[in-house]
Amino acid sequence: MSGAAASGAGSSVSALGGLGGSLEDKDCDLLCPVCFNLIDEAYVTRCGHSFCYTCIAKSVELHRRCPKCGAALAGRDHYFPNFLLNELVARRRLRTRPQVVSGPVATSPGPDAERLRALLASEARHLALPDVEGMLDVLTRRKRLLEAESAAAHHRLLYEFLAQLLRHRTHQLDQLAREASLVKKDMEHVAGVLRDLRAGAAELGRLPSPSEPPSITESVRDVRPRLGELGETTPRSPPAEEEESFASAGGGGAGDALAARWRRLAAHFDDFVQCYFAHRADELYFPGSGSATPAVGLPATSGPSPGPPTSLSQPVSAGGAADADPVPQQASAPETRASSAAGDQRAPEGDPQPPSVAPSTVGAPAPASVPGAPGTGAGGGEGGFGGLEAFREDLAAFTRYRALRPLATLSYCSDAINYSTIVSTIEFDKDDEFFAIAGVTKRIKVFEFEAVVRDAVDVHYPCAEMQCSHKISCVSWNAYHKHVLASSDYEGTVSVWDAHAGVRTRSLQEHDKRCWSVHFNRADVRLLASGSDDARVKLWSLNAERSVATLEAKFNVCCVRFNPRSSCHLAFGSADHCVHYYDLRAPRAPLAVFRDHRKAVSYVKFVDARTLVSASTDSQLKLWRVESPRCVRSFTGHANEKNFVGLATDGRYVACGSENNALYVYYAGLSRPLLAYRFDAVRGFLERERRDEEPAEFVSAVCWRRAPDRPALLAANSQGTIKVLELV
Repeated sequence: MSGAAASGAGSSVSALGGLGGSLEDKDCDLLCPVCFNLIDEAYVTRCGHSFCYTCIAKSVELHRRCPKCGAALAGRDHYFPNFLLNELVARRRLRTRPQVVSGPVATSPGPDAERLRALLASEARHLALPDVEGMLDVLTRRKRLLEAESAAAHHRLLYEFLAQLLRHRTHQLDQLAREASLVKKDMEHVAGVLRDLRAGAAELGRLPSPSEPPSITESVRDVRPRLGELGETTPRSPPAEEEESFASAGGGGAGDALAARWRRLAAHFDDFVQCYFAHRADELYFPGSGSATPAVGLPATSGPSPGPPTSLSQPVSAGGAADADPVPQQASAPETRASSAAGDQRAPEGDPQPPSVAPSTVGAPAPASVPGAPGTGAGGGEGGFGGLEAFREDLAAFTRYRALRPLATLSYCSDAINYSTIVSTIEFDKDDEFFAIAGVTKRIKVFEFEAVVRDAVDVHYPCAEMQCSHKISCVSWNAYHKHVLASSDYEGTVSVWDAHAGVRTRSLQEHDKRCWSVHFNRADVRLLASGSDDARVKLWSLNAERSVATLEAKFNVCCVRFNPRSSCHLAFGSADHCVHYYDLRAPRAPLAVFRDHRKAVSYVKFVDARTLVSASTDSQLKLWRVESPRCVRSFTGHANEKNFVGLATDGRYVACGSENNALYVYYAGLSRPLLAYRFDAVRGFLERERRDEEPAEFVSAVCWRRAPDRPALLAANSQGTIKVLELV
């Protein structure tokens, strides 16, 4: 045995972990002459030498010669893939790659372990009993050590998991404790307000003095029961089974109305929880650090003021470009660039520099925030309850309406056998007095709103009608000149009309393909924009014969809209699934690109100067803030996979059509629909009967009338039926 051991001494030293020679046995044929590592993605030159692809590509780019022999290599065509060498290198890597052993510990048997195993196999017959027992003792101790290390590793992993879980649950518990404390604090505040209201109701409910006139006495007596309802104990959120008692507690109609409001709120309870904590975020995470300015809900909407053309206070008018044709999904166009027929478009002297995407983007005082949007829940106001007051306003606004009631019905086409009567667009003028409808019948009809609502019969005649040469996709009223109306059509023509006289005054023809959208600027009333399938946004001036600027896009432009408080900020949606927001004083690149839609963006409307909403054929509406590329909220519930279905907003509510022939109204603070109104199926005399659920009909245009005296919602469908609706 000793002789055998002596004879194998040289190999056993190496096998048991001895040091090898200073020169390792490497296969030099598989090494790259440049990096001296195993060749990765082998390429061979025309002179016959092989290198890594990255090495030879960089060498040829820098020196134009072979790194080994110096032969000239002009370019990429002078070296080629070496597939055979790649296979050899791959086999070499497989032989040298460590193998994973299944067991308690994932270990890799190295060359030493292989040589030890071979040595034991060859010399086992020469081993004596003491040698075997010694080796078994060593191996047993080694086995136990490995098992202990494996168990320790497993328990360490389990401990780390439990520690991480404890941290998460502790954090959630702290979060729930903070939220519960905030809710309790707000409940106490609201209870105090209710006590004050109860005291006021009791004060009003006392008997009047003899000097008070009888009319006041009767008024107090009539209002006393309802005021008394305000003085009940602190309200709570009753479960569904307590709604009857909740309704009866009020005693009569007022209690029923309150219970109905609670039912509508309970259906969206989870959404309102998120909305509440969004409003109260500052007080939740930074207690006592209330903002100096209390957060409010939404600005009171009002009609546009007939001020001078330079006024920046006029709200954006609601209307839309819709058509029976599917929304464009793709197009080819040159690289995005900005051009101008009149040279470089510089900002007027004295104007500020082009703003970046920041809160000051619009260059005008911004209205209050959209309800439920992040960052709108500042804990300002007295005692840090400004966010709570804003949330109360959201609750009141959401539960204020329960249905859409039709006031009148119009027909876009009086021809009963004309099947192509799709209404593409509806829009009110600057005073919300007249509205225009247009579509595929190539006619623009102007109606007086009060006359339509006042008439008892549903046979209405337009006060003005204009005949066009092609199908109309969009109309837009001028914000200062009441009689000026612009339209776009399927041939790419932008027309300017005198609506009072019913004649065309301008015809602007520079688009190469169908023009989907046109819009007048509300700050600079001479400026209008149009977007087309030729992947261009054209800017026009009523004082110029040709376009004054062009924004080049890569895809079809489906919609274009000016910021309602700025003369130089514009947004457009296109078939690249994005909304692009530009400052026209620096048109080479957009201020922001909003990416979250999965299909083409068919509509863009401004909710206020800093917030916009977009619609897409992915059946979603999305709310954006101009200073952030992240989506604030997604609205889902309607169906829109192919057609233009209309989009409109009054600053608090968002309305859109659907491909199930229904109109949907969303509250801007919640993601689910608030109200829905379904159109009746109307058939021509010669058309076969179809079921209501068939997807042939769809709502194609929507518009808000935002006049404070009588707000209303107009909607039209693909059969040419226009409904005047009010929220009740």
